[in-house]
Amino acid sequence: MPEGVTSAWMQLRGTATVQCQEGSFRLGRGEWILLDHRSQPCVQSDRLGICMGLHFGTDALTALGEGANSLYAGRGRMCRDDMQIALRLRRRLDLVPDGRVTLRNDLRPLLLLMADLQRDIATLSLRCPGRSLTQRAGFMARLQVSRLHLEGHPQLDHRVDDLASVAGVPARYFSRVSRPCTGCRRYRSPGGCGWIMRYGCCGRGR
Repeated sequence: MPEGVTSAWMQLRGTATVQCQEGSFRLGRGEWILLDHRSQPCVQSDRLGICMGLHFGTDALTALGEGANSLYAGRGRMCRDDMQIALRLRRRLDLVPDGRVTLRNDLRPLLLLMADLQRDIATLSLRCPGRSLTQRAGFMARLQVSRLHLEGHPQLDHRVDDLASVAGVPARYFSRVSRPCTGCRRYRSPGGCGWIMRYGCCGRGR
């Protein structure tokens, strides 16, 4: 997938492997992942697997409408009811006349479902610094990209400086605000050469 396209992937059956800028991820049944416009993912499902993908541009939030939650890079799980809703909405796209799918009228229900799956992340975004909800959401989006980078390379110990660089914020500031905003924890590295980060689970979306 080319750079500049945001994508969401929902695993409805079997498993799939996602390779992207943030690392490598394995999706099991009922799991989803949303990747930002720089990720350039390559997704490979197993022989019997079904992985449903959506891709959209920067006008997606406009299509969601006023009052809807932002969409963030991240991972999470769906319950069975959510999986059935996603599949039903996807099948509805096959019935669009002439196959001309529009973001506002046709993809909007699926995007709203994804926003609902991320409501735990949206709640945590309220803890982020910023004078407005838009500023807080923007900061959370940066933290979520760094979190995916950490989770996509589980074999590595990630220095705070490196994750702050991914998020595009100063390391000291990142270290201070990332724990209350995302639930991450900071540890002294075994070699004593700095601080490393670990994340715990954050529910449906993380």
